[in-house]
Amino acid sequence: YWLIIFIKHNIWTNRIIISNIDYKDMLKLWYLAVPVGLIPVVLTFFIGFAPAGTDDKAWLMLPGGITFQPSELMKICFIITFAAHLGYAKEHDINKLKTLIPLAIHGLFPVGLILVQGDAGTAIIFGIIFAAMMFAAGLKIRYYVIAASALVVSSPLIYFFVMNDDQRSRILGIFDLEDDLLGADYQQWQGRIALANGGMTGQGLFKGELTQANIVPEGYNDFIFVSIGEELGLLGCLAVIILLAAICLRCIRVGRLSTDERGMYIAVGVFAMILGQSVINIGMCLSILPVIGITLPFFSSGGTSLACLFLGIGSQVYFSSIFS
Repeated sequence: YWLIIFIKHNIWTNRIIISNIDYKDMLKLWYLAVPVGLIPVVLTFFIGFAPAGTDDKAWLMLPGGITFQPSELMKICFIITFAAHLGYAKEHDINKLKTLIPLAIHGLFPVGLILVQGDAGTAIIFGIIFAAMMFAAGLKIRYYVIAASALVVSSPLIYFFVMNDDQRSRILGIFDLEDDLLGADYQQWQGRIALANGGMTGQGLFKGELTQANIVPEGYNDFIFVSIGEELGLLGCLAVIILLAAICLRCIRVGRLSTDERGMYIAVGVFAMILGQSVINIGMCLSILPVIGITLPFFSSGGTSLACLFLGIGSQVYFSSIFS
């Protein structure tokens, strides 16, 4: 009940307020987005806490017992500030080092900050947003090849000297889930069983044997796709994928129709955020990717994530009203 009220409230807030604000006005106030996005994240290093089932102190406790995850808001603030930065840099050649280096610092700063916070999953999403927006601005492919090569070369060092034992266990679990069924592999193993239980049409809404018994950890949050699979089957999973794909395609269409490059960068940033989270989350649930704590956009439980997604979509609604 309260989740429905929350969603309805945010939909109306999104349509009435955010979707009617000119994105150009947002870009003019980019300097306000910096402290709005940065200060709450910094506060987590001092007064942050980790809710039950998590290890990272990436949340803040607000009055009234409301929890808030600042990194979600920081994604939207980053998209706005980086779009403004790209708009300025585009006046020069972004493929020149004197222009590229400041952009790289701007883009990689939130990645590093969130990594220090301990949330590797969210840091990856920031990296995806950064890479997509840079591509939209015309960054040459050779830079992506260089970055990918450097990542491959340094991956052994990252694996052995940067990752902790839990992170390494989750990566190894992709190749052999039966190696640690009572430990790091438990969640994905139970998720596989739940998906298999669903079959083509599922066991019925709210009738999932494993998900309703909470045998699948985080079945309402990170593993909501597994819950959908068990209760609504393969057809339900396909419906979710089609809905998310439609939203992503709409973002791309809005970006292509935009006559202002900065507006296009915002559309691409929101697209990359939704697509990146969707692919990684579904990959986690299918045991193709390691579990890194990424929510499924618009479906997973989490008020902060949902509200910030509406903020991002609000700008798309404004674009659509102009260009459709």
